[in-house]
Order: sequence, then structure tokens, then C-alpha cells
Amino acid sequence: MVDLSLFAMSIVALSSSGSYFWRGIGALRQQLRMRRWPTVSCIVAQTKLIRSPNAPRQTRPTFWPRIEYLYQIDGQVFSADRVFASGGDDRCSPGEASALLSRYQAGRPTVCAYDPQDPSQAYLVQGRRDNWHGDVIIASALLVASSMVLVMLLVSAGAR
Repeated sequence: MVDLSLFAMSIVALSSSGSYFWRGIGALRQQLRMRRWPTVSCIVAQTKLIRSPNAPRQTRPTFWPRIEYLYQIDGQVFSADRVFASGGDDRCSPGEASALLSRYQAGRPTVCAYDPQDPSQAYLVQGRRDNWHGDVIIASALLVASSMVLVMLLVSAGAR
């Protein structure tokens, strides 16, 4: 007889890790699509460094460099503040945040990439580390582990 609580936990682990895996794949697809966006000249309007409240187990603070920039597409002016193409998560280390604010100072011209299908969506920095790797790796490990538990449960039930 299969222990139903272990069986149920295995099914829940499989479905949640599968969901996590597909979230990572979705982030990868989004980043690949964004890398093909056209670029346009823009002007940095204002910058601000936002310190995140430390989570209980967080040892180092993280920061959000808020960099607002203006760009023009087909005569229409847009404003955006997404810094990275990595899924809208602009958190970074204190050193990286300082470097970004030094690089993108108010009034300075630069280049941003924009979505040709929705020009109100844009980002500044290309080539930053991608954030989908962790999701896919963790989810893959969870998928393998929960699949193994499920198989062992089914094999042990068949042996009885």
C-alpha cells in the first residue's frame, strides 16, 4: 500500500517544481525576445538609489538604482525606468548600483532598447547577468528529486 501522504507530497512537489521550471523558461524567452529590441537615443531624466529593506536572513543590503530616462519613438516621447532586461528585477549590489548611477547621470545622453510592439516598454543595460538560470536549475533538481521519490513509492507499492 502506498503511503498517501508521501504520494500527495510528491505530486505537489512535482507540480510546483514544474511550475517553477516553466517560470524560469518564460523568463529566458522574455530576455531573448528583449535582446532583439531596437535601440534609440535617450536622455537620463533623474536617478535615485533605493535601498531595499533587509530580509531577516539577508547579510548584505541590496539596492534598486532607479534611473528614469526619456526617449522618442515616431514623434511620441516616452518615459521609462527599467534598468535591466532581466525580468524587471533591478536589484543589485551596492557596488553595481554605484557604478550604474555614475554611468547614468541626469542630463546625460545614452541608449535604451524599446519594445517595437509597445514602445512604452524599454530598458537601459544590455548584457547583464540573466536571472533565469537559478530558477531552471533549482526547479530541475526539485523535479528529479520528487520524481525519484514518486517512483520509489510506486515501486515499493508494487513490491507489496
